[in-house]
Amino acid sequence: MKPIKVPEFEGDKAKFEDYWGLFTSLVDAGDQPVNAKMVRLRQSLKGKALEAIRSLGVSEAEYNEAKEILQSKFGGRRRQPQSYLDQ
Repeated sequence: MKPIKVPEFEGDKAKFEDYWGLFTSLVDAGDQPVNAKMVRLRQSLKGKALEAIRSLGVSEAEYNEAKEILQSKFGGRRRQPQSYLDQ
């Protein structure tokens, strides 16, 4: 069986909630080491989203910081209407 691939996210705020739900269920909730989760997170990001966390390493604290950065920058229900207006 082919491994499930985490979808890519480039920074489109309207698509973040779908991406984040999949990432959380496929990677974050798993029992992999934190450094492997950070690598999977980086591999699934492109563009503005990757730039937002590029300077972080792979420790547990940095993985948690990366999740907070992404959620604050791209997530939240209140950001979705603004992203539609931006388009």
